[in-house]
Amino acid sequence: MVLAPAVARRRDEWFKELADALDEVERKVEGFKVGNLQHNEIFVSAVIQATRTALGTHQQEKLTALRNAVLNTALNKILDDDKQVVFWSLIEVLSGTHLVLLDLFNNRGGFSHERRLALIIELASRGLLNDPRPYVARGRDSEDSLIRQEWTLTLLGKEFLSFMPGSSQKKQVTKTK
Repeated sequence: MVLAPAVARRRDEWFKELADALDEVERKVEGFKVGNLQHNEIFVSAVIQATRTALGTHQQEKLTALRNAVLNTALNKILDDDKQVVFWSLIEVLSGTHLVLLDLFNNRGGFSHERRLALIIELASRGLLNDPRPYVARGRDSEDSLIRQEWTLTLLGKEFLSFMPGSSQKKQVTKTK
């Protein structure tokens, strides 16, 4: 009885945000019709997966990533099924901070690595960042040398970001009419 209202509120907010985003896509993308999505099994599966994760988080970065991934699926910007399964799983297990870090590695700017070092190592262990350190030096070097390295996104990291673009900020749908 205590959680039901909060879960219902999250569900309602999630579906309203998703509906608003889909309506915006329909207004801006020529030929796109929201009504056609009910017959798209890949889209239905994406909404179900995203909804399960959305109900379990309060992190706005994660909710934005989920919405953007659903929109990409609606626009048929899909990957093969196996890669989608991996990416949905990553969105579910990574924190909002992980997603922001990936976006920051993709779009370098003023960012302090010191506070996020453990997360950087985790992203590398999941195959999303290239670890530039020599293999034999890993685990032995100082925190300062870890921070100064040129960490870059792997191909998988870039593909993951394109699965839910702009996860650290609201996605703007571009007009194609």
